Amino acid sequence: MPRYDYQCKECNSEFELKHSYKFTDAKCVNCGSSQVVKLLSKVSKVVKRVVTGNKTQTVGNEVNKAIVDGKESLAKAKKELTGKVYKK
Repeated sequence: MPRYDYQCKECNSEFELKHSYKFTDAKCVNCGSSQVVKLLSKVSKVVKRVVTGNKTQTVGNEVNKAIVDGKESLAKAKKELTGKVYKK
């Protein structure tokens, strides 16, 4: 469930609720008032990391390494096939 931040207009407290996107009946957790306003959510930065051996690398580094390896493999295959003629 997504988390949403709210602020109560009566007691001015801020709180967080977990609910579905279509939920509309939010009430203050402190005073029970239905006079609440949904606040803009804070953006959190998520960084994925891959642990290999003793060093930690970002996933992007692994992807870039795979791309470089693929390019080298393709260049090698092209070089081996250059000048060959195939007949049906």
